[in-house]
Amino acid sequence: EEEPPKLDYTDVERVLTASGVDNVTKEAAERAFETIVDDKNYELKAKSVIPKFTSKSIKIDTKVATITISPQDLRYIKRVSFQGKRCIMIEVDEDAVIEGFTLSTETLLEKAD
Repeated sequence: EEEPPKLDYTDVERVLTASGVDNVTKEAAERAFETIVDDKNYELKAKSVIPKFTSKSIKIDTKVATITISPQDLRYIKRVSFQGKRCIMIEVDEDAVIEGFTLSTETLLEKAD
């Protein structure tokens, strides 16, 4: 029987960095592992960290809204910077309808530096 995949602190550091978490270093991930589990060489089972695509959902909390989304649709969510503000952008293929009202579409352009 094949052993399930495991993640060590370097894998966790790479996942956090790729996910857009600021100020993540290998040293910080190593310290976190040592603080929590007393062993920087501890490995987490990947299935314990990665949500099930079919039964779990991910909740994104902001000061103005809570968004619940299935993990397989996370590829349609992006954190972007617009006019100096952090925003969540959701890619849609159809009109967005809220309480029976169709949202209007704006084309936003920002000059690149």
